[in-house]
Amino acid sequence: MVKLSINNRPVEVEDGTTVLEAAQGLGVKIPTLCHHKALSPYGGCRLCLVELDDGRRKRIQTACVYRAQEGLKVQTDTERVVKARRIVLELLLARCPESEEIQRIAAEFGVTETRIRKQDETCILCGLCVRMCHERMGKAVIGFAHRGTLREVVPPFDAESEVCMGCGACAFICPTAAIKPEDFCSRGISPLPSEFDLGIGPRPVVSVAFPQAVPNTPSIDKEHCVYFQTGECRTCQAVCDADAIDLEQEPAEIDLAVGAVIAAPGYERYYPDNRLEYG
Repeated sequence: MVKLSINNRPVEVEDGTTVLEAAQGLGVKIPTLCHHKALSPYGGCRLCLVELDDGRRKRIQTACVYRAQEGLKVQTDTERVVKARRIVLELLLARCPESEEIQRIAAEFGVTETRIRKQDETCILCGLCVRMCHERMGKAVIGFAHRGTLREVVPPFDAESEVCMGCGACAFICPTAAIKPEDFCSRGISPLPSEFDLGIGPRPVVSVAFPQAVPNTPSIDKEHCVYFQTGECRTCQAVCDADAIDLEQEPAEIDLAVGAVIAAPGYERYYPDNRLEYG
């Protein structure tokens, strides 16, 4: 275990824990656009900057990639940190001025305008979509191409991909809604129709069948789940804090001695209080 302090609050974490994870465990909010607990840390957006003091010197560092060290002192809201984040937000706001997510975070830091010439971009090059496709889907359909100001996220040769499954995970995880898998997926993107809504609306692969379902718990559609089709993904397991997802679970019949079952299919509420045989 490693002992450190965050905003003068002592905390003990497992070896290998990042500063961002340690702060989140304490309930300390650190903004980020490129981090996801199911993916490897990247440090691309630079929003999670914090001030670190290891006893030798103080410096600004990204919290998502810096691992906790014994005796490390972390400050997340000093004047130096806030100023650095505001500069980063100005850069992001200049690159993607129409992004609602960037506008929201920038407003929290009092940044509503940028001194930098605005561009007409939507992608902030955070790499979430690239890592999701490679690390979780096992496909690597998209990746970074070119360098500097020409850097972008594209499929190989910037052409339609027959490898893309059309799962839409890249679009789901994108913080700025920049990536459009329908632009490069040769199979096309088809949302799963909601049976409860008679196909009018979509539903996710993990969902509750209908609002009144008993038990009212989510289930996994094995026919469309990436894990059950390819053995990859497991994103739901990685993000579930309750550790409630069991991908090896099999259907089972359970006999319950309930004594009586009341079926009330009508629209008027039924009160069984006056029926003594029901207890």
